Amino acid sequence: MGRRAGLIPAAVAGAGPIETSQVISTEISRSALEARPIWRLRAPLDQQRVLAFSKEIGAHPIVAALLLNAGIEDEYEARRFLEPDLSALHDPFLMADMDRAVQRILGAIRGRETIAVYGDYDVDGVTSSALLVSFLRSCKASVIPYIPRRLVEGYGLNMGAVEELVGRGATLLIACDCGVTAVEEVERANSLGLDVVIIDHHRVPKRPPQAVAILNPHREDCPYPFGDLAAVGVTFKLLMALRRSLREDGFFSSKAMEEPNLRDLMDMVALGTVSDVVPLVDENRIFVSIGLRVLAEGRRVGLGALKAAAGVERGKVTAGQVAFRLGPRINAAGRLDDARAGLDLLLCEDSFRAATLAGALDQANSRRKAIEQSVLEQAMAQAKRTDPVERGLVLAGNEWHVGVVGIVASRVAERFRRPTLVLCWEGEVLRGSGRSVGQFHLHDALVACRDHLDRYGGHRAAAGLELQASRLESFREAFLDYCRDAVEDDDLLEALSIDVEMDPATVDFSTCEAVELLAPFGIGNPAPVFLARDVRLESCRIVGKPASDGRRHIKCRVEGVDAIGFGLVESEPNLDGAFDIAYTVGFNSYKGRRQPQIELKALLPAGAARIN
Repeated sequence: MGRRAGLIPAAVAGAGPIETSQVISTEISRSALEARPIWRLRAPLDQQRVLAFSKEIGAHPIVAALLLNAGIEDEYEARRFLEPDLSALHDPFLMADMDRAVQRILGAIRGRETIAVYGDYDVDGVTSSALLVSFLRSCKASVIPYIPRRLVEGYGLNMGAVEELVGRGATLLIACDCGVTAVEEVERANSLGLDVVIIDHHRVPKRPPQAVAILNPHREDCPYPFGDLAAVGVTFKLLMALRRSLREDGFFSSKAMEEPNLRDLMDMVALGTVSDVVPLVDENRIFVSIGLRVLAEGRRVGLGALKAAAGVERGKVTAGQVAFRLGPRINAAGRLDDARAGLDLLLCEDSFRAATLAGALDQANSRRKAIEQSVLEQAMAQAKRTDPVERGLVLAGNEWHVGVVGIVASRVAERFRRPTLVLCWEGEVLRGSGRSVGQFHLHDALVACRDHLDRYGGHRAAAGLELQASRLESFREAFLDYCRDAVEDDDLLEALSIDVEMDPATVDFSTCEAVELLAPFGIGNPAPVFLARDVRLESCRIVGKPASDGRRHIKCRVEGVDAIGFGLVESEPNLDGAFDIAYTVGFNSYKGRRQPQIELKALLPAGAARIN
């Protein structure tokens, strides 16, 4: 092959730093509307600097290089990143309205009021609700959990649920992962004597609801130092504040009651945080790092049953397994019918019932995948017929299931690199979801088109909307017109960022273990990607079922190391000859055995990748 690297990647071993990133042009032939990918290789680091930092922090040189790439340049910062600790969490009382929320909830606990916990039907909402219910019950509070049925009640607080909960004796309602736009519903609750505390992380409107407290780090008046918490993270901060206040008031000692161990609840925090695809930095990194350890310990009966149903082996649990195996099974119930099954599973303490619930969620996930594939194929066909000059996609279908349109929008946006809205007809109304690309702000786009919409909400990357079917074409025109001006050229590029150049022959247990120190990986902290030139793929074969877009998975060996590439090739690939590859490293675990493995992220014929 070309340049080789040992423990120090070739990109690190240059004579000195380069000021700008290098761009590798791929020039893959695709349809005009599909993504035109590029590879961006980080500028090389000085070898002596990497070796010195490696010695300073006592870590593998590849870890030192990757930390330096991430802007972490001193031992203290490196330790905080490599060894996440609960002591680094911010004071929960820095969040606006935290004191008001705590005082109202403390009053409800002491006064033996009935507290309704109302959660959204996705994983973030379900885990937020389970977290809060578990804590309140450990304090002997009277709690009514409530998750709306998506297909019947729709998103967020609804009038019927508010009135039902008042009828069941609730005097305090805590909304989890919803409520920040529920102005009329909160007004109705207030009129019925039902106080409302809102826990949310979505965009706050100019006229927020008149709730007792709104815990949302996106509030303009909120001084909290980290704004990218999922709702389950905000809920955990509330529990930190509640426990501290209860302890200071002598609640636990006066009741001869053991304090709730918040660490034991962090498996659910990790599940909700990873599933909601928030950046895994700052507090989210701490939540997920520690939460994955708790999840691996198997303390929660329901999650143990879910791991078994999802084929997650005992032992270490990764963020990837949460994102692609556990989270989708919790989500499936809410997408197709009733998310309360997911909440019941998280709260379940009976192993037989937990196994039954986990099995039902697994079956729901299988149904969801079949429905999703059908809708995806139709949506992809519509997208391919769209004028290639358009910078956005608005797709609609008569019999598409509203529970899967968000996933489908994500798949289409990823394939075509366009902001994508996927809508389904429900009588005279269209409901749907959207996903963004690059830095395009999807919620801002919907705000600009609000005259055509009945309802909408969300944030930069994702949003939901509802409109009259008669307004579809006028809305489509307005949205596409906005995209023509707001979608930048860089947003349309499928850019693969490559950290360093490294010879695959150096990938062994020590390399993989070193890279694992940087996990958990996700948005904000992606798995490091390496570049190798002029390598051959040995023992290639097609494996598994095709990806959702029909592309196939390959298994092979690269420089003597096992490798796999998901959805990487056409149905009959020609993999002879030499290639330039972009890849990540990790372990393949099977029946208790762990082996180093390369995951191919992209490959091109050797030399096709030109460094500009």
